[in-house]
Amino acid sequence: KASFIGIGVTMTAPYFSLVAKALVLFFITYLGARSVLPRLFKIAAGQNELLFLSGVSVCFAFVALSIFLGFSLEIGAFLGGISIASSPYRFEITGRIKPLRDLFVTVFFVDLGARVGLSIDEVLIIPILFFCVYALFVKPTIFLFILGRERFRKHTIFKTAIGLSQISEFSLILVFAGLKSQQVGQEALSTVAFTALLTMAVSSVLITK
Repeated sequence: KASFIGIGVTMTAPYFSLVAKALVLFFITYLGARSVLPRLFKIAAGQNELLFLSGVSVCFAFVALSIFLGFSLEIGAFLGGISIASSPYRFEITGRIKPLRDLFVTVFFVDLGARVGLSIDEVLIIPILFFCVYALFVKPTIFLFILGRERFRKHTIFKTAIGLSQISEFSLILVFAGLKSQQVGQEALSTVAFTALLTMAVSSVLITK
């Protein structure tokens, strides 16, 4: 398969092509975050609807660029978020796109839940218990030790360790992306999903206590 510029670099030198396209993507992200987007958002800041459309358009533009260069849409969305986060109007943009973000998050988790099997053949009990024990006990202990050495207040150390006693939503995104690219199986998705469900439920109770 030839590269997107038609000279066959992707086929003859795949690693060089991957690094080159990654550098192009990061350079465009850096240039946009430093020069283009601040001016764009400054113009759009006068109208709420225009600021909302500008923020969404930037996200989709980075996603399209990422796909065009051969990367996943998740990478493009992540870089788009970084670009918006570096803008002085990030709080205004975040407030405008919050309803849309919540909608997409809901759709993602509904789709994720529909793919998670409840059959005993798909749920690996031992890995789930292992990851739960690690997230609820080993991980907070590590943070207790690190923050204790940095001499934070005991209350801060305890609250931080308890707040991190779960696996994050980003792990679900990674496993879901691996499932779509056929790098992992349904068992891995079910294992991580049930681990996330259990650790989030337990950590939520611990945080409120």
